[in-house]
Amino acid sequence: MIQRIQSVYLLAVAILMGTASFSTLAQLTGNGVAYTFSSCGIYANNTQALSTLPVFLISLAATLLAVISILLYKKRSNQIKITVLNSILIIGFYVAFLAYYLVAKGKLNAELSINITLFLPLASFILNLLALRGIRKDEALIKSLNRIR
Repeated sequence: MIQRIQSVYLLAVAILMGTASFSTLAQLTGNGVAYTFSSCGIYANNTQALSTLPVFLISLAATLLAVISILLYKKRSNQIKITVLNSILIIGFYVAFLAYYLVAKGKLNAELSINITLFLPLASFILNLLALRGIRKDEALIKSLNRIR
């Protein structure tokens, strides 16, 4: 299971998205107040200014889908479908982040300062595509071996 390179990629996706789920993604500053933008919410002085629960749920779902995809190593067609769905979820993570940033910018009149952890889902997306390529190669290899028999 883990000896295949795509399983290593998917494990890295799960770790990176799990890290992005529980870390600060960006800093917002406006009206003399510093806000922290995490996937759980936007906070100022340990009080929640805005809830970003969908961002958190999307990142958790992407983490879980990567783990499920690792466990489906014998069912490559299902693994391909789940990996594609995971790529869509990671794109949805950025769409939700952008939507909440625009809402926060309007409400709080704040400017964005990006943390390095905001790039973890991007790395996850790239690793997810590499895993997808590896799964498709395995599927093609199995089909070619079935033709030989």
